[in-house]
Amino acid sequence: MTNRLKSMLIKTVLGFGLAFTAFALSSELRLGLLVPWIVLAVLLSRLDWERYGRFLRLEWVVFLAVVFRAVFFCVNYSGEMDVFQCGDGTQFWRWAQEAAVGGWPEVKSWTTVAAYAVIVKLVGCHLSVAIAFNFALQLMTGWLLFVFGKRVFGWYQGFFACAVYLLSPTFVLLTFTTLSEHFFYLFMALGLCALERWRVGNSWKWAASVAVFAWLATWSRGEGILLLAVAGSYMVCTLLEKVGDRRTMVLSVLALVAVASLMGLAGFTFNKCAFGVNTAFCSNDSWWPRLHGANLETQGQLASKMQIYEQYLAEHPGDPDGVRAKKKPNYCPPELVPYIKKEIARRWGEMSLWTKVKFIMQKEHYDWTNAYAGSGRRKAQGIRGGIYEVVPVGVLLYAAWGLICMFRKSQQVEWIAIAPLLVLIGMACVLVLYESNIRYGTMLLVLMPLYAGRRCDGIQD
Repeated sequence: MTNRLKSMLIKTVLGFGLAFTAFALSSELRLGLLVPWIVLAVLLSRLDWERYGRFLRLEWVVFLAVVFRAVFFCVNYSGEMDVFQCGDGTQFWRWAQEAAVGGWPEVKSWTTVAAYAVIVKLVGCHLSVAIAFNFALQLMTGWLLFVFGKRVFGWYQGFFACAVYLLSPTFVLLTFTTLSEHFFYLFMALGLCALERWRVGNSWKWAASVAVFAWLATWSRGEGILLLAVAGSYMVCTLLEKVGDRRTMVLSVLALVAVASLMGLAGFTFNKCAFGVNTAFCSNDSWWPRLHGANLETQGQLASKMQIYEQYLAEHPGDPDGVRAKKKPNYCPPELVPYIKKEIARRWGEMSLWTKVKFIMQKEHYDWTNAYAGSGRRKAQGIRGGIYEVVPVGVLLYAAWGLICMFRKSQQVEWIAIAPLLVLIGMACVLVLYESNIRYGTMLLVLMPLYAGRRCDGIQD
């Protein structure tokens, strides 16, 4: 691969990053916050962080993270820990209790349910312990973001990514809910760190580790499979560059494919034997988000599932297969899949090209420009809305400086530096077809801070 082609590909990805940043900033509230944040971003970008960095300590970030969560708890606690649960968190906690006593329901996040089931088994159904566990996972994820950022972009970028993850109001709120995001972010960060370690020596062991972490991320939230695609692309591009020992790199690619295939086969076999479902993912529940994502009337957001049940029951009077009895949260009866596919095709087929474009842009805009709040399907309002918007605006603007610098110096940028952006590109593509949900957009605050800062000094070992 020529340097010119490499530079062109990297510029394309960085160009997406800049366009993505502008798109995510395009809301009235965020535009209102733009001027003061631009001034602050300019001031921050002009500081010599190598000189002032000695005043920045991860210990202070951890201390503030504890303080912020303590304040959130004191303000919102009303006598019951359940007050903090929202969205899928309640269902995951119920599943964990079921799994702790020997059952294993068909769930859409294996790692989430298995981890909380261990907690229930060891200490009982105490949400307070699960919340402390969530915070421990966040601390670990913050550290991994620091390590990855430091090795790829520089110490300050790693510090900033860690600080944003631990101190953002969005993730302070998430601490108190038993959701799959805690595990998804952790395994994605582990996968990126393993991929960076592979870059150093092209070891097949690190390549295999990436495959393991990618599947664990996928069994937390389906988008984790994107990590496999990003890692595979990165390794192949490195191989085409003819940098390093080609035999070692070929072995790495084979290790990635072999381990990924074996884990995928294991997931598929388990689902087939346990539930009669043909998928390597956790369940067939992803069909519902695809159905919602094709609903023009709700702008791709959550809608009733009854239309599909009615279509099925009309063709199966008396419900001989007992599909009605299978109706429960976060589950899709296999008998309904053909009806969902047909309805999805009908909805997309009835839209004109221009309608499809507008519809997709509306869905993406809702996901990436709105703060996480409540169940993830409603925007934060009033003062709370303002608080939840301040952080994303600052992060996006500050990250834009780094992206612009990298774009200008694209010939000096390594493949590993665009890996986080490739994950975001993949997620944006997935959301074209899937349900529009604010929670999905939280990845913006996990990955974009890595690009913060004016300078890009290349890869640091």
